[in-house]
Amino acid sequence: RNIWNRSDLGRDDQIQEDAILRFIQALG
Repeated sequence: RNIWNRSDLGRDDQIQEDAILRFIQALG
């Protein structure tokens, strides 16, 4: 991973985690 790309990757990871958690909650 490149240092200059780290913040973007972290942001994408957070967005994906949020979507997954919401999806699981919707199923539950």
